[in-house]
Amino acid sequence: MHKTLTPGAAQRDWRTPTEFPCTPQEVTQNPLLAYIDNMKAGAVFSRNQYGSSLVVNSGFSEDKQSLYVMTESSEADAIKPYTLAKITCEDGLFVHTSISTFLSKEGSEKQFALAQGLEWTGGNSIDDYC
Repeated sequence: MHKTLTPGAAQRDWRTPTEFPCTPQEVTQNPLLAYIDNMKAGAVFSRNQYGSSLVVNSGFSEDKQSLYVMTESSEADAIKPYTLAKITCEDGLFVHTSISTFLSKEGSEKQFALAQGLEWTGGNSIDDYC
């Protein structure tokens, strides 16, 4: 786990130092609820030297201990433009974990649903085979 460019945040499985603009400035009694309140569709979720990722959707795990965020790259030529990340609150830090990147929106939607413990009723995507 490494510190991020954002105070009060850390990153795991994220190679490049990254900023997370939606991160709450303080840890409250319900820190992930405060975090999701800061995220709106289209908001910048993460930003680093290679570009920005914009919020597509967000939701909680079944136990409400993790927040999942599906994003899309702001870069038009991104090879894998979709990302799934998980946010937890550990030792007073908002920890951002990169779960996976995806070629297709469908692939990211599938993993986003499954991560939340929801049933996936859609089909397979290219990401199931890569």
